Amino acid sequence: MKEIETPTATIGHYGEDNLLRIRVKENSTVGLAEVNSHFLQEYRLTEGRKPLVLVDIRTNFSMDARTRMYAIQQSSSSHLATAILIRSGFKSLFINLYFQIRKPATPIQFFSAEEYAYQWLKGFDVKSII
Repeated sequence: MKEIETPTATIGHYGEDNLLRIRVKENSTVGLAEVNSHFLQEYRLTEGRKPLVLVDIRTNFSMDARTRMYAIQQSSSSHLATAILIRSGFKSLFINLYFQIRKPATPIQFFSAEEYAYQWLKGFDVKSII
């Protein structure tokens, strides 16, 4: 596993599965510059290959709506699929319903349990997508 620390996150790459895990740091403020930096670090870690991504946002952090939408748009073009960990299972149901209606370019799903997020990501046949 390769890992990079940024001021707002820890980004780890599990090369054999082409899985990227991003843990947002407690009390971080994530703006457009930080999002762009994260995508650059992802590109370096994965050597340009589109990864499966697990984003852990169960911490207290801040990100404005504009930055959030930008991050979602960027992930559609640079990720094969994205699983996002949040604290509330109830909230994840509503967010997932929204994304079923909105239909992003690449699969995105919200989870409150890490094991289910990993199961969902492992359900993608990376070789057939690349």
